[in-house]
Amino acid sequence: ITKKTYEYTKVESADGEIRLLKLAWSTQTDCFDVELVHVSLATCEIPYLAISYAWIDGDDGAKPSKVFFDKDTFLDIGGPVNTILRTLLRPGECIHLWIDGICINQKNVDEKGLQVMLMEKIYSQAEQVVISLGQSDSLTDKAMDFIVPLQHALVNISHPSFGTALASGLEAFRYLRAGIDLSPAPWSALNALFNRNWWNRTWVIQEVA
Repeated sequence: ITKKTYEYTKVESADGEIRLLKLAWSTQTDCFDVELVHVSLATCEIPYLAISYAWIDGDDGAKPSKVFFDKDTFLDIGGPVNTILRTLLRPGECIHLWIDGICINQKNVDEKGLQVMLMEKIYSQAEQVVISLGQSDSLTDKAMDFIVPLQHALVNISHPSFGTALASGLEAFRYLRAGIDLSPAPWSALNALFNRNWWNRTWVIQEVA
């Protein structure tokens, strides 16, 4: 059987129409089934997740793959999109999401331009915006474990007693050291996390604001 690339049906961008990806777990294939659903942003009642991610491969080594809409039609997807789909969906679940790599026909320049104009509404009307920094690794886990105590320490800086400690110089250092690990390892992990490709995208301001 010859498999064909999925052919998009026209989306009426001028009327605020978008596509949502319906992602459902298949008990037959132990993987997911996909379907693109057309909805109007003005009347959409389907709760959906809007995905913010970096198109550039390299953060997690994820390989490009395909999504099959039926036995004969498919779309090629990049490594980051493949990672996101496999991470978000759990067995037995059915979710709707908006992810530009699939929900916009990337081969249609006119459509891309019109859909970009709707992105502010797409993200603001989403039930939740999910940020994907890529797959986790040992450094990511260290960074995430470090963020909580670091947050608490930064909150303490606003405490009145910090002003007194700051005046004595060395006491300020001890004040902070009591709350966070000052060894190089966690800071290197945090630096690696904030150097992931997602942070270099201008679009994130619109997506998460």
